[in-house]
Amino acid sequence: MTCYATWTHKSMGPDWIHPRALRELAEELARPLSIIYQQPWLTGEVPDEWRITNVTPIYKKGQKEDPGN
Repeated sequence: MTCYATWTHKSMGPDWIHPRALRELAEELARPLSIIYQQPWLTGEVPDEWRITNVTPIYKKGQKEDPGN
């Protein structure tokens, strides 16, 4: 059993790619993705798009202002 075999019943994530598609294409995607993610380590340069992010905190319980939440 692979690590991604159990989550194919879930809905699409924020990238709009269905988990079943990722599972079925895992072998084909592994090599290109590894090249993409290794390139910054080899060159020492991170693409500008990777530096920009929107972080949305998810509050589980308690006060939103509590940093331990």
